[in-house]
Amino acid sequence: MLRDDIDPAILVDFYRQVARFLLELADVEFSSVGTIVEEEDMFGVESGPTSVKMNDIERQDGISLRASIKPFKTTTEFFEHVLSLDMEHLRFHPGSVRDREDARRKYRRLRKLMNLLPRLVDPA
Repeated sequence: MLRDDIDPAILVDFYRQVARFLLELADVEFSSVGTIVEEEDMFGVESGPTSVKMNDIERQDGISLRASIKPFKTTTEFFEHVLSLDMEHLRFHPGSVRDREDARRKYRRLRKLMNLLPRLVDPA
């Protein structure tokens, strides 16, 4: 919720800047998907990215997910990996669901996302 005392002109300017930034960011191409590290005035990608969900799984369940993750060559590869981790978490961690119906609902959602992925992500 935004404060009432913010001048609408300031909001318009702010949203315009955010939109420009997002458009510029959409044009950037990377050689891989991963965690950016700095090495002697250079940047590179040495490991796979960490999502909020991956961090939560590590923290709550004590499962180390980062050690085995290499950078991904494509966005599709990355999202397939994330969805497979979600499916694995659903299957092997009973605490991730409330009851049988919740498990079915989450399973169906994950399957739908897996099926939609090729249409949602640019294969290049």
